[in-house]
Parts: sequence; C-alpha cells; structure tokens
Amino acid sequence: LVNGVMVGLVEMPAFIVTLATMLMYRSFAQYFCQHVDKVLIGNGSSVYKMASDKSSYQMLYNMGNGKAASIPYVGKKIYAVGSNLKGARMAGINVAAMKISVFAICGALVGVAAFLWIAMNASCDPATTGTSYEMYAIAAVVLGGISMSGGKGRCLGILFGAMSYT
Repeated sequence: LVNGVMVGLVEMPAFIVTLATMLMYRSFAQYFCQHVDKVLIGNGSSVYKMASDKSSYQMLYNMGNGKAASIPYVGKKIYAVGSNLKGARMAGINVAAMKISVFAICGALVGVAAFLWIAMNASCDPATTGTSYEMYAIAAVVLGGISMSGGKGRCLGILFGAMSYT
C-alpha cells in the first residue's frame, strides 16, 4: 500500500520505489526478528527456525508445500494503465486508485508467498532469504518480452521467460 501511494499519488517511478522500500522492509524485518520468542527457535542453522516438535506446524508445512493456492484475475483496466496511462485516464479509469490497488494486492500476495516460504522451509532469515530474487524476476520478465517502460508483453511471455531462466 505504501508503494502504491508513492507510485499512484506521488507519481514516483515504480522501479525505484519498489527497490528502495525493499531495502527498508528487509531492515525492519531484521530488527523485529531479533525479538522472536525463544520457544520457536529450533536446532537448525537459521536463527529463526521453527521447532520441529510442534505438531501445530503441520498445517503450515502442508500449506507451504502446495496444498492451498489461488491466483487473482488480472483485468483489462490494469493492462490499460500499464500500456497507455493517458489513454486509460481518457477512458475513465481512476489511474491512481488502480495503481494503489495493484500494489496493495501485490503486497498481500507477497505476504502470502512469504508465509508459504516460511511454512515450507520451517525457517527464515531476513538478512539472506530471497536476496537477489528481484533480479531473477526482472530477468524472467525481460526475457519474456515485457518492456521495462510498460505496456508491451503478455503473461504467456512471462511464463516462457521464467521457464527459460530457471
């Protein structure tokens, strides 16, 4: 939501905003994870590893290994805002609200993905987990034919870009 406000209302470049806030969020996570309850710390190499003898973590483990998933529908209004900002405004689309909602939905999905990552691996270290994954995502998108300035490309291209990169 913070990223959406910065991009939608303040009109800062999305690429810069997301990379800058990523560093801030990672720092906040490192600070707050220093106060994790010692009951949750296991024997593993990660400081934030969940204790494996807790039976309540079985549900989290199942979710982290693909037992529950959903993908939201991406609409034509979002594509219109990304491809032609002026044209989207003329078509009656509230561009700022659309950008804010897209960033908010993306943030919520990242939160779900982070939850599933922790559930799947039963550990997380904010200093190293996911480091440089943003570059993998950018490379997959560019290989898939998406323009970094926006407006050109298809979801199928991203799929093939991700498959060719991995």
